[in-house]
Parts: sequence; C-alpha cells; structure tokens
Amino acid sequence: MNSMIIDSSLDDLDRVAEYIINISNQNGIIILQGDLASGKTTLASEIASKLTGGEGAVSPTFSLQHVYKDKLFHYDLYRMDFEEVASLGLLEEFDKDGLHLIEWANEQLTALLARAGYDVWRVDITPIEKGRRYEIQKLDA
Repeated sequence: MNSMIIDSSLDDLDRVAEYIINISNQNGIIILQGDLASGKTTLASEIASKLTGGEGAVSPTFSLQHVYKDKLFHYDLYRMDFEEVASLGLLEEFDKDGLHLIEWANEQLTALLARAGYDVWRVDITPIEKGRRYEIQKLDA
C-alpha cells in the first residue's frame, strides 16, 4: 500500500505510531509535514517511546538532531535550506541504519532523498475536530 489516511485523537496516537513503524520496518526516512503545533513532535515522541521502550522524543530544534538508542534519528530542520543541510553533513546521516524522522524537510531535500533510493514516507498532519488527520504516503523517485 502506498498511501493511507488515519484520523486519530491524541489518546489513540499509538495506532498511528505503530502503523508508521510497521510500514517502515524501523528503517527509512519519515518526513513529518504540518503547520506549527500540528503535532509533528508529538508523533515523533510516540514513535520514539515505542522504539526505545518508553523514552519519548523531545524537539531537536536547537541541536538539529537527537539520536535514540542508535536506531532512531530525529531531525528538526525548521528554516534550513538544502545548502545548509548539506554543508552541515546531515545528508550522510541518512545512510545510517534506523528510522529517521525529519520535521520541516523542504521540497528539495525530500525530492533528493526519494531520488537517491531511500525508503521515504511523508506524513502530512492536519488538525481536525477532536484530533489529527495523518495522510501517510510512500514517495517514489
């Protein structure tokens, strides 16, 4: 399946996290898209909690990247353009085995990752009444 829409309340967020973990086989790149306060970090925290046995993610806004148990990589690229990402050496990080969650990836980075042959999924998060809509789509080259 290349796309899925899940409507979920915060209380049922574990179902969304499990789905993402399963489709990615805990290896690949998940692009988290949404407006400010849409729930990107909240979803990342739920995924981290499931993969690490309880350690939820915190926003890596000021450090750009957090690594959890050498198998989960969480990036916050807010206001970073492609050249900045490349110059900091972050592109090489995506070669590491594990699940990479990226908040605020721009279109140029997203397209490059898909063309480079990585297993890339995009999760568009939209607030809806009583929760969020998660549109999950496999990105092809």
